[in-house]
Amino acid sequence: MKRCAVILSGFLRDEANLVNLKTFLTKNAKEYSIDFFVYTYDVIGLKTKASKKDFTTTKIDKKTFKPITDSEAEVFFKLEPFDKIQSFVNDFIKSNDLVNTVKCKAVSQGVETSRVPTSIDWELNKMLSQFYMNWLNIQEIKNSGKKYDIIIKSRLDLNHHLLPKIPAKVEEGGFYGKSWKWISKKENNYNTRTKEDSFPFIYDHYFVLNHNDMPSLERAYNLESLRDRYKDGRWVKGHQLSCELNQSVALFMEGGIKNFNAYNCQVNINRDSKW
Repeated sequence: MKRCAVILSGFLRDEANLVNLKTFLTKNAKEYSIDFFVYTYDVIGLKTKASKKDFTTTKIDKKTFKPITDSEAEVFFKLEPFDKIQSFVNDFIKSNDLVNTVKCKAVSQGVETSRVPTSIDWELNKMLSQFYMNWLNIQEIKNSGKKYDIIIKSRLDLNHHLLPKIPAKVEEGGFYGKSWKWISKKENNYNTRTKEDSFPFIYDHYFVLNHNDMPSLERAYNLESLRDRYKDGRWVKGHQLSCELNQSVALFMEGGIKNFNAYNCQVNINRDSKW
């Protein structure tokens, strides 16, 4: 039986998402032995994605994750204080002067009901916090000493029970997931309609890689690499800060991913906060 490591990072918002992971396990039980790597905050997240108050004061611990720790999957679990991660990321932004040096289009300045005005420092904080938590989770996989066949990048607020079965064959150098457009290598154009001389602009919520391609994924989430990518501006200049764009460039232009394999996974996010 093949072995699979699933990366689950970021805020936990709804206990139902943990229960739904059991359906995901059952659906893939014949093909894969699955381990979960959970790296999350010590508080429950809220539904409002762009708000600076995107979390509650409700503390959680390992008992909160009983729906999956009681399953047949092995669970590697780390829980970090929210303020600790925020402090680290803010220090990184300031020490590298990223607010003034990132070569990307200014973020939207619109104000929506119940949200704060977006600004480049806040957008940087959101993106780098996500990336840092995923990078830490990848270190847990490396430190586990376990050999896996595939790596799945996912998140705790995804409805895993709606996902199709994991692909039976995941080749090295291949990306298995969804893309919603292609970017021209020559023109740096989001809206190209041809796949020739272009690379995919991927959805980063959920995708599957061969385990041998984990170094490419690790570099994509490395904060120093992200800093250099946005300072250089080769592929991101003129575009808005985006996790998806960063991942697309890091995997397909800088990493070892060569082949895009359309995998019709239902990317369905549940950000309800039900506790």
